Amino acid sequence: MKRAGVLYLLIWLLLAAFAGLTAWYLNLAILYLFALWIENPVWRPTYWTASSLVYINKISILVLGSIWLIFITWLEIALRNSALQDRLWKQAGKMGLILLALLAVSFAIFVVG
Repeated sequence: MKRAGVLYLLIWLLLAAFAGLTAWYLNLAILYLFALWIENPVWRPTYWTASSLVYINKISILVLGSIWLIFITWLEIALRNSALQDRLWKQAGKMGLILLALLAVSFAIFVVG
């Protein structure tokens, strides 16, 4: 049981770091999309300038950081329950694939877009 606890902790730390990286790239993608929106004179809201991105960045970091904290708390509970039911690898793989898909979408928006 002690070995499973160490493995569970390592998987949790890895997925929490991966979730943080995903949140960072989501923040960059959000800033990029808002920059495109502000740059376009047809779609730009009235009185919005490039300095509006500072406030969008602060709100985005606050919201994504809160979502990250909630997610890693939920992830810890889900991984602990799956470790007790001998489903740790299946649950970790499912969470990793979800995070990888989100990272791929945000990376594609930021880098390719």
